[in-house]
Amino acid sequence: MMVFKNEGKTKQCFNDLVFLSKIILRNDSTRLFMTILNVETENDKIFFVTTDGRAMSIVEYSIDQSPLKDGHYQFTKIQKDIIVLESVEIGSLGKFPNWRHALPDDNIKVIDDYYVSSDKEHYSFFSLIFILSNLCININHKYLHNIASNNNLWSIWVNPLKANSAVKFTSENKTAIIMPIACSEEVPIIHHATEKLIKTVATVDKNTEWFSFTKIREKLFEF
Repeated sequence: MMVFKNEGKTKQCFNDLVFLSKIILRNDSTRLFMTILNVETENDKIFFVTTDGRAMSIVEYSIDQSPLKDGHYQFTKIQKDIIVLESVEIGSLGKFPNWRHALPDDNIKVIDDYYVSSDKEHYSFFSLIFILSNLCININHKYLHNIASNNNLWSIWVNPLKANSAVKFTSENKTAIIMPIACSEEVPIIHHATEKLIKTVATVDKNTEWFSFTKIREKLFEF
């Protein structure tokens, strides 16, 4: 049993585990991999990964910073100030998915330092939905709540040339991948005569909480 408290040396890992725990299924005996935390090493990095099949959360550590060794772990207690993990074997229920195959490798960063509010009435929530919908990318809004944090600013990565593409969010050592909901459009909304990509940097002033576009790096449409 491993205990992580929201204080002292385990505070950072506690916050990371909160992020990772938000998308796992609480009870599913037939798909155990959707209820656990997967930990594995690649080169000099250790990756903590959770998924529910429609979204994926990843936290990256250096080997000397990781609080856990390779393996699978169950969240046995998730409370405001404490998280408890226990090692678990998947066994005959199948191995954890090859999560690296789900990482989009052709996305470009379209927004930097974006604050995602958990309040559906907050301007940042609607602004992000508007931006993604104009790229013909529809996602389940509940996953935006999963990454919402008062302390995190996120970079957002999409593929504007590909309809129904996964969206990647990155912030410090965290990554969130959200798979799209099928879009009614069969092609992305980009003029056939140009392949110029949108690269819009959006910033949020933490003091005024005012959303504004600050730079258009390349023209998107030439209608």
